[in-house]
Amino acid sequence: DQYIALALGYVNENPPVTMAGGSSIAGSQEQAAMGALTNCSNTGAGHCVTVVIATNECAAAASNDYGERVGATAPTVGAASSSAL
Repeated sequence: DQYIALALGYVNENPPVTMAGGSSIAGSQEQAAMGALTNCSNTGAGHCVTVVIATNECAAAASNDYGERVGATAPTVGAASSSAL
């Protein structure tokens, strides 16, 4: 199995909130989550959180101007993106 993890973190915490993210694909959920958190932090974001982990499928993450985060998984990128919005 392959796992993809997406993490989001704050660049600016005051509304409108600005966020950055990171992703990682690995052979375990733990490795994917750690990689996504590391990549998120490397973008300059703070307080990074793993938003979604998918197993053998696509994932998407989204946030709004208030910093609320949503993650979704689906068989296609389009479906995952639509679900996250």
